[in-house]
Amino acid sequence: TGRYSLGQPSIGGQVEHPYNLGPLNFADSVRLFGNLCPHLHTPSERGLFCSELMQEGRECSQSFPGDAGMSARAQAIFSLVGDGIPAKIEKAAYSISKEDLSKLRAGH
Repeated sequence: TGRYSLGQPSIGGQVEHPYNLGPLNFADSVRLFGNLCPHLHTPSERGLFCSELMQEGRECSQSFPGDAGMSARAQAIFSLVGDGIPAKIEKAAYSISKEDLSKLRAGH
């Protein structure tokens, strides 16, 4: 998952092959955010959160950041949950306040 090769010779017959991964789509971004957010305590809370936000962006669940056709609300959600970049999603999930999470869920 690193950006650069380790530069180490193969150990024990394993060979290193770097893979460049792109951003996550809308649905997977929301799901990862929901799973990481410490304010969502139970699986049912996380599931409800994901369902609520997916309703806002159901037409673009497979869309990626910058895709045409996303509503302004879906673009705002995408931005708030990290724009599909796993490291940004993790940071957003752990740094969001309870009040901001409530606003996100309420659509404000």
